[in-house]
Amino acid sequence: MVQTKIKFDRPEQYIGNISMKVNVKLGGTNTAVYDPFWSTHGRTMLIGGDISHATPTQLRNPSPPPSLAALVGTWDKECTAYSAVASAQESTLAMINDVVPMFKELIRRYRERNDNLLPQRLIYYRDGVSESEFQAILNQEAYRMQALFKQTGTPCKMTVICAIKRHHTRFFPDTMGTKLGNAPCGTSVENSNTRNDVFIISHGDLQGTKRPTRNITLLDENSMTPEEFARITHNLSSSYARATRSVAVAPPIYYVDQVAERSKLHLQTNPKTGALTLKPVHPKLKWAMYWQ
Repeated sequence: MVQTKIKFDRPEQYIGNISMKVNVKLGGTNTAVYDPFWSTHGRTMLIGGDISHATPTQLRNPSPPPSLAALVGTWDKECTAYSAVASAQESTLAMINDVVPMFKELIRRYRERNDNLLPQRLIYYRDGVSESEFQAILNQEAYRMQALFKQTGTPCKMTVICAIKRHHTRFFPDTMGTKLGNAPCGTSVENSNTRNDVFIISHGDLQGTKRPTRNITLLDENSMTPEEFARITHNLSSSYARATRSVAVAPPIYYVDQVAERSKLHLQTNPKTGALTLKPVHPKLKWAMYWQ
């Protein structure tokens, strides 16, 4: 199959994309973003959270498969290298039920690679939620993560950002548009004057009308300015390991979605109860971005 594809159009692009994935799987770095926030605000850790649910057909079964929750977190100074944890939970549950032990494991891994030091800033990107679930995200995930961190005795400020992709907002520029008539990459439109709520177009043209990603803060102990908030999210979109161009959402969102989907392959049946449980990945893979 690989030999056949290489013979066709643009083989260098195909080989390059495969090489990027292999490099990341082996612990390498394809791109890195040196945002001023990393150096001026102390040690920073990016976290992504998402849940993968069973299909509607599977949910109609007498014993539907569990939903799979995942968290990814950075452990390097450049906020480029990620580690992942996953957990099985009740079907259709919208919140990450085991967020405390999962977050605890990510913090343990961060300390292991940073001379037993803890992060001083947390930026949590949460995917797959609607506006009606904002308060539940804070109560059942963010505040529980905060409480766990306070037990360490190390002060840490947290920012919670929800990325909303499913909406009907579109932007059409009067001038300086692209060839397809879209707003250019780098466009950001503020949606609120009370908190950071920004529509960001961080990807280039492929086809059709661009769909901006709405990034809205639910909690901001780091007191980000609107410019700082938009810059960080936009700059991160250029560090996605699979692409040579900027993408539509921040990499923590992409990575955690891939981990949750990949976890479906790790489900196994308990021989005693017959229930589906999640088999943990091999310990040697905890530092590798194996889901790429």
